[in-house]
Amino acid sequence: MLELKRMTKLLYIANLRLPTDKAHGVQIMKSCEAFAQFVEVELLVPRLKPLFKKDPFSYYGVRRDFVINKVPVFEILALTGWIWGWLGYIQSFSFSISAVLYLFFKKKTGDSNIILYSRDYMTLFLLVLFGIHPVAEIHDYRSKNPKRRIDFILHRCRKIIVNSEGTLEALRNHYTDNTQLKTAEVIPNGVDLDFLNIKETKEEARRKLGILSDKKIFGYLGRLETVGKEKGVSEIIHSFLAADIDALLYVVGGPDRLIDKYRSEFNNNERVIFKGQVDYFLVPLYLRSFDVVIIPMPEGKHARTTSPMKLFEYLASGKTIIAPRIQSITKYLKDNNSILFDSDSAEALSEKIKIAINNPELTYKLSQQALIDAKNYSWRNRAKLILDFIK
Repeated sequence: MLELKRMTKLLYIANLRLPTDKAHGVQIMKSCEAFAQFVEVELLVPRLKPLFKKDPFSYYGVRRDFVINKVPVFEILALTGWIWGWLGYIQSFSFSISAVLYLFFKKKTGDSNIILYSRDYMTLFLLVLFGIHPVAEIHDYRSKNPKRRIDFILHRCRKIIVNSEGTLEALRNHYTDNTQLKTAEVIPNGVDLDFLNIKETKEEARRKLGILSDKKIFGYLGRLETVGKEKGVSEIIHSFLAADIDALLYVVGGPDRLIDKYRSEFNNNERVIFKGQVDYFLVPLYLRSFDVVIIPMPEGKHARTTSPMKLFEYLASGKTIIAPRIQSITKYLKDNNSILFDSDSAEALSEKIKIAINNPELTYKLSQQALIDAKNYSWRNRAKLILDFIK
C-alpha cells in the first residue's frame, strides 16, 4: 500500500461549493478520504462563497488525509442570489477552464502517475477536448435524449464508473456504439461505518437532540427534493398518519419551503415533527435516536438510476428499514434485512409501518442483519474497487 501511495496520485476535480447541504458534498468528501487510504489525493474545487462558514473536514467528519485546493471562478451566486439556467453553465464553464489551466500550469497533465477524476460533465468535456483522458464517475443519468457531447466524453475517458445498474442501462441505451461503456463498472455509493458508530445510546442521543418523548420514532433523514422534484416525503407522511399508531414521525432535511408546504398539507399534525436541514455531524445522533427509518422512492427515472447514500447509512445505523421494492433498492435491501413495500401503494406502506411497530422480534432480526450487510459497503471498500478497476 505504501508503494502504491508513493507512486500514484489522484486529483479529484469537483464543481462543488464547500461545505454544501447537498448529498454530493458528502459523497465527494468521503470518497476523497477513502481514496487517501491508498493513494495521495488532491481535491480541486471552485473558490466560491460558502453557504456557511465551517471547515469542510470538520463539517463532514473526515480525516485531513488529503488536500483541498481552490481555483477562481465567476461567482454567479454572489451576483444574482440564485443560479438559473444558463447562468449556472457560465459558472460551471469558468470553473472547468480554471481547472484545466491549473493542470497545465502545475504540469499535471503529462504525469502518468496522476489519475484525473471527475463527475462533472463540463470538466470532463474540456479535459477530453484537450486530449486528456480522465476517469469519469457518472451519477443518475436521466437525459431524455442522447447528447453528442456526452458521447464525446465517454468515448475518450480512461475509465467509466457509474453509480447504479439503472444509470449504466440508460447510458448504453442512448450510446449503443460506445465501446467504453461495454467495460464500464457499476460501483454504488458507500457509508462511513466509524462515523455512524457513536457511543451514545438511543436515550442519550434523544437527550442531546432535545427529543423528550419516549415513544417509538419513525424517521426520514435527507433532502426533501432532488433535481427540483419532491422525493416522496408527502407519501411517507400520509401513510404514517393513516397507520394510526402511537408513534412520532421525524422528518430531518430541507428545503424549508417544502416543510411549510407539508405542514399546511397535513394541518400541522403534532405527530409529525420537522427539523429542517441539520449539520452533517448530527446525522449519527438522529439515526441513533430513531427506531425505524423509511426510504421514499416513487417510480420514475430517478428511482431507476439512483444509489441513495441514505440506504447505506440506514443499513449501518442498525435500525429497522422500510423501503420500496424497486430495482435500485432491492439490489442491496432484501427481505432478510428490511421491510419492503409496493412502491405505488400508500396502503402497502401503512401496513408495513404497522408491522414495524408491532413485531419487535422481526425488527430486531432485520436490524442485526442490516448491520452485518453494511460492512460490505464502506467507502474504503468502494475506493479499493475503483482503484483496482482503474489499474
